Amino acid sequence: MMRYISAALLVLISFLVGALFHKFKPFPYTELYGYYRSVNINDEKQMKKYDLYSAEEVKKISFNLEKTQKNFKEVREYLIKRVLNEDTVVNTIIYNDKNKIIFSRNYGVLTKNILTKPNNKKSECLNIYIHGHDESPFKFDYYKSFLRTSIKLQCDTLTMSPVAFGLNEGESSFPGYKYYIKLNKKESQNHFFYSYYNGNLDPLSLFLSNHYYVINNISGQYSRISITGISGGGWYATWLSALLPQIDLSIIYAGSMPIKYHYSNISGDFPVGDWEQTGSKIYNEYDYWDLFKLSMLDNSGKNI
Repeated sequence: MMRYISAALLVLISFLVGALFHKFKPFPYTELYGYYRSVNINDEKQMKKYDLYSAEEVKKISFNLEKTQKNFKEVREYLIKRVLNEDTVVNTIIYNDKNKIIFSRNYGVLTKNILTKPNNKKSECLNIYIHGHDESPFKFDYYKSFLRTSIKLQCDTLTMSPVAFGLNEGESSFPGYKYYIKLNKKESQNHFFYSYYNGNLDPLSLFLSNHYYVINNISGQYSRISITGISGGGWYATWLSALLPQIDLSIIYAGSMPIKYHYSNISGDFPVGDWEQTGSKIYNEYDYWDLFKLSMLDNSGKNI
């Protein structure tokens, strides 16, 4: 039961961080609130009417989390084999003294990532920021504040966007069931189309592979790695912190919640969120509770 409570605390902390943003407004909250799509004001009132988990379900979740912790290596390896394409290509281009552009390609799904260094010296820490489903993060004041703070702390900063959004706007392509699927810029932003991927892996591999291998390739340079994401970027941060034990700290804002909340009456008759948040068959085997638990465990199974 204590392990279940620990995982639940991680969810609670995410909501508390949101509450602190709302109260103290460390950066323009009105912009940030646009990303908070999982639960709106009316839904918060309705949540009080529903007790989504019965006592029996709580016991089941607790039991499953104990299994996940006990078999964390096998679970993590299983997920990696299901959702990551090891043929993903990563290339780095030095843009200037303080910025490197890291490109990655998984089939015809491309990502562009910016690594910013505070100076020419080697940094011991890396802060990863993943933006939501919107324009380039460089257009938003709260991201600029994040970047300035990271530089002030003498940490390298890795800036990322979801597939087909922000830094990654553009066409996408991948093998389908009958033919090779090619999506234009607008179609690429409809993530349901990615469910038509026909390969040896789960369609989630089209979303996660590029980001995973970029981080994994540079993680050995740092003694401390933190990751944060907003909305769609929070979903990425949830998965990546579960798959990459090198990540020491993750702060996820409005980016994930257990599957039952996606399909509850709170959100209506259809799931809240984009396809990748609920559509994969993997969620029939492992819930976000399991991802939260994995994100708390290092390579030895100890809580980070």
